[in-house]
Amino acid sequence: MKLGIIFLFFVLMVATMELAAARDKQGNLAVYGIGSKTCEKFLQDRKDAADLSYHHWVGGYISGFNTGSEETYDIVGTKDFDSLMVWLENYCKANPLDAFGVATGKLMIELFPQRKKIPGR
Repeated sequence: MKLGIIFLFFVLMVATMELAAARDKQGNLAVYGIGSKTCEKFLQDRKDAADLSYHHWVGGYISGFNTGSEETYDIVGTKDFDSLMVWLENYCKANPLDAFGVATGKLMIELFPQRKKIPGR
């Protein structure tokens, strides 16, 4: 029951991120680095093969999520990193004006049910 409540809270928190996340008066997210760029910029940089910074940023986001989440050893589960980047690319194609950080948060919602709770599982 407790896990269900925590998951529901997480889903609601991330789903409303665009509306309720710490934004300034111009609507900019309080996210640093690559996460503050738009999905449109991510797609442009991905075409130009300049997306290594995005890989690093996503890796840090995932590591932070894993560190701060109870009952989560690895949010990625059995997925490989390239498939995560493809998921983000597809999301960003459909939502080019979203911040890349919002896209990554929504990826976490997608991954959460299949996360590894302990090493090796």
